[in-house]
Amino acid sequence: GVVIERGWVLIDATIDGADYTILSTHLESGKQPGLAELRAAQATEIATVLGAAAPAIVMGDLNDVPGSLMYNVMLGAGFTDVWAALRPGAIGYTCCHVDDLSNPRATFYQRIDQIWTRGIGHPRAGAQGTISITGKVPASRLDGPEYLIWPSDHAGVVANLLLAPAWGVRGD
Repeated sequence: GVVIERGWVLIDATIDGADYTILSTHLESGKQPGLAELRAAQATEIATVLGAAAPAIVMGDLNDVPGSLMYNVMLGAGFTDVWAALRPGAIGYTCCHVDDLSNPRATFYQRIDQIWTRGIGHPRAGAQGTISITGKVPASRLDGPEYLIWPSDHAGVVANLLLAPAWGVRGD
C-alpha cells in the first residue's frame, strides 16, 4: 500500500574526450522509523547500478548526513564525499529553509545535499577543485506572490573538479 516515487537518472557522458557516468538522485526523506534503512537500500541500489563504473559522479538530495547508513554505503562502494575531501572541517549545511520559503536568513542545520565521486582526481592527491554552497544568502531570494522567498527549500552545492585528462595520462 505504499508507493515511493523517488529514483535516479543516469547518463554516460563524454567530457573533454573522457567517459564519465553521472547519476542524480533524490533519496527518501523523513525521520520515521525505517527510513534511514530505506535510504541505505536506495544507496545500495545506486552502487549496484553503477557497478565498478569509474569515473563516476553521484549527486543530489540524499536526505542523510555524514556517518549515516546511507553515507557508509557510499563510502563502502568506493565513493568520495567531495565536500569532505575539498573542505575538511567545514560544516557545509544545505538544509532547510522554512516550508513557505519566507525566512529572512538561512537557518540550515544539516548537510544532506551531496556530491560523490569515484575515479576522479589525482591518483595520489585525491579530489582536486573547489566546492561551494549557493542560495544561502538573503540576496538569493526572489520575488514571491507576497514577499521575498528562497528559490528552493535547500541550498545548492556546486563543485568544479579537476578531471583526469587535466593530469595528462590517467595514473600520472
